[in-house]
Amino acid sequence: MATGFHAGELAAQRSAGLAAAGARMARTIRSSMPTPLIGFLADQSWIHLSGADAAQHIWASTLLGDAGLIEVVDDTTLHLPYPAADDPLRDLDAGSEVGLLAIDLTRRRRARINGTVHPDTDGIRVHVDQCYANCPKYIQSRPHRPAVGTDPVVPTTRTDTAHLTEADIELLDRADTAVLATIAPGFGADCSHRGGMPGFLQCSPDGTVIRFDDHPGNAMFNSLGNLELDDRAGLTVPDFDTGALLQITGRATVRYATPDERTVEITVGHVVHRTGVLPWRYGPVEYSPASIAVTSDH
Repeated sequence: MATGFHAGELAAQRSAGLAAAGARMARTIRSSMPTPLIGFLADQSWIHLSGADAAQHIWASTLLGDAGLIEVVDDTTLHLPYPAADDPLRDLDAGSEVGLLAIDLTRRRRARINGTVHPDTDGIRVHVDQCYANCPKYIQSRPHRPAVGTDPVVPTTRTDTAHLTEADIELLDRADTAVLATIAPGFGADCSHRGGMPGFLQCSPDGTVIRFDDHPGNAMFNSLGNLELDDRAGLTVPDFDTGALLQITGRATVRYATPDERTVEITVGHVVHRTGVLPWRYGPVEYSPASIAVTSDH
């Protein structure tokens, strides 16, 4: 895979009037991991993974553990644990295109990696095709600690539905963090962070459509560019209050009111609600200045 942009990304950059900015950002994309990125990954205890299941539906998954969860084999190879047994991406095929998002909610740091899955006996081995750091925009900061014996024990369950339930809609209404999964077959999968003040994720009353504004970012338009070529998408929303994870797959459309005003609209195809996923307990949220600013502008 080349380290530049594919036709969909270039089209999205032009639609937003940011082709020149995108061209400048292309120089930051690398095909091997630099030393600072390797050090950052070694410290992380969770990473988001995007890809397609056996039915070719796109999902965003969350891998969790202790620091060192991500093993850097060399500057082009990562080793990750398998997703949980009840995760939609548990059984990734060799050769699958995946996107990775490593994010540190405490320090507001993140990095993205696109790659290809290779067979391994005790996890997922990913060959790095593209990698780059992202800015801290829209990342809400949350202190966290491991669960202890005095914390309530939440059983692990999985519920599947064809649309969002009332409880799912309530979670979307108060959510400030989400992960978006997209893919452009032959060019790679992407896993990106989406953040905002509570209410930034808007849901139709019948639980079939989710909308959110696409705010100014790094001008790469990886996710929106993928949607120019393939409308499959996944959205995952963590519940920091209960430790649950809401995973959604569907079809997405990008609507441009003006070059500066864009909305992503996801028609829900399938929903997985998993309880007892996040192993940590979270402290008070500190909202990103960027999240506060875009809310004030509307």
